[in-house]
Order: sequence, then structure tokens, then C-alpha cells
Amino acid sequence: MAKENIDVKGLLNGKIVINKDGKGSGISVVGAGDKGSIRSVAFKAIDFNLFYQKGRWQINNMKAQEDNGGFIAAQGNVDFVKRKIDLEVGCSKVSAAIITAFMENVPDFGGTMDFTAQLMGDLDNPSGNISMQISQGKLAGVTFDNLYGMVTLRDDMFNLEQLFLEKDIYKLSAYGTFPRDLLRIA
Repeated sequence: MAKENIDVKGLLNGKIVINKDGKGSGISVVGAGDKGSIRSVAFKAIDFNLFYQKGRWQINNMKAQEDNGGFIAAQGNVDFVKRKIDLEVGCSKVSAAIITAFMENVPDFGGTMDFTAQLMGDLDNPSGNISMQISQGKLAGVTFDNLYGMVTLRDDMFNLEQLFLEKDIYKLSAYGTFPRDLLRIA
């Protein structure tokens, strides 16, 4: 798929309408998928309503329900011509492994996750807010009871408002600021 080796499986049905109102009026994609998976994360159902016109993607509605009952939802706009973003993504009780679903050579990562993120502004320097909770998690064979995190992104800098990790009676917390460039892939 697009020269990427991503393990995506499932059944997809829907409708693609091209230039319904004449030349250049856009592409509408509405559909549903079932019995799908992205790497090891299985989905019971996926519903989506997308619109594309001249470099601008509009996610009217996108919702995926995992086999375990958790769900992911998204809506918003990404404009590649004007280089703008206004996007919201949230999930409840999903497999934390979804974070690494599109990465290669990832460590074993899991748990049950609640997550919300908003990204807005300039695509090259967006602002954003992210909050996450992972329970019964694991990373590279190390387990933990809970992880809580809140991060803001402003002016190319991440501000780690709170990171709190629990394992049995042990607790670890962190906060700080670091540049977005630190996370870029070379």
C-alpha cells in the first residue's frame, strides 16, 4: 500500500464519488470495514466519511471499534496546500499497541489506553494538546500498572506537563520541556 509494508487486513465496502458537482469539486469517500487488523490490533468495525479536494483532507467522521470493545474516533481537516491542520483524535480502552502500528522494528508495547489529542495551526509548526493513560502496560518486557501523561506543543517545543508511572508501590514522575526536533526521524 503506497510502497509501505504495513500489515493491514480486513474487508472494506463503501462508495467513492468523484467530482459530484463538476470538475474539481472533490472526492467523497464513505464506507465501512469489518474483520480488520493493523498489525496485531484487531478491529470489529470501522466507519469513515472523508472528503478530499485540491490538497485538503476533511475527516467528517472516522470511528473504529476494536474486538475488545475499545474505540478510536477522529475528525478534522488537514490542508497540504495552505499547510494548516485542525484535527482531533480520541480513543477509549484501546490496545496501546496501536501507537506503534505503523512503525518498524518496535519493541513489545501494550496495555489498555485512553487518549485524546488536538492539533491545530500551521502544519509545519502546529500547536497541540495530548493526554494519555495506559493501564496494565508493558514496554520491551517491562510491565507497569499505570502511566499518565499530559503534553502540550507550542512553538516547536513539547512541554511535558505531567508524566506519572506506577508499578506496585513504586512511583515515578517527570516534567520538562524538549524540542520537537528530538522526535524527528533523520
